[in-house]
Amino acid sequence: MTKAEQKKMSMKARYDFIDEAAKITLSVALATIPHSGVNTEVRLKATNRNRYFTIHRHCQDLKILIYVTGDIDIVLHEFCHQDTVVRLIHYAEAVKNPEATLALFKEDVEQLASDFVNADWHYAMDYLSHYDHKSDWHDYFKECRRCYLDEES
Repeated sequence: MTKAEQKKMSMKARYDFIDEAAKITLSVALATIPHSGVNTEVRLKATNRNRYFTIHRHCQDLKILIYVTGDIDIVLHEFCHQDTVVRLIHYAEAVKNPEATLALFKEDVEQLASDFVNADWHYAMDYLSHYDHKSDWHDYFKECRRCYLDEES
């Protein structure tokens, strides 16, 4: 196989990964919109192969940014807190096992979207905004959820 063919196959695999991540994000975003009177917006901005999803409520945002490189960031916003930006997926690592990575991504997005819509987002951000990027995000998020979901009840 030539280098050009390898590059083409690599690019197709990355684009398939991006498309699947975008499908997961959109389906989760639409499924979590509450049927109540709360005004919730789902926005999608597509440029090149970048896909920027935003779930928005009054002064609060959950953004899922899927880049053409295959990397995926999340941005957690609440007007009283500084934005928390987390690199959720590094494509260079995800390419080793894309199915498992996408399964974990789906779980993360479902939990984040559910918390954004159902939990007190300001209270959740009291915990989530202290992420220091030195620890593992999944462990940190799991511990924060335990705190803000248990204490809220």
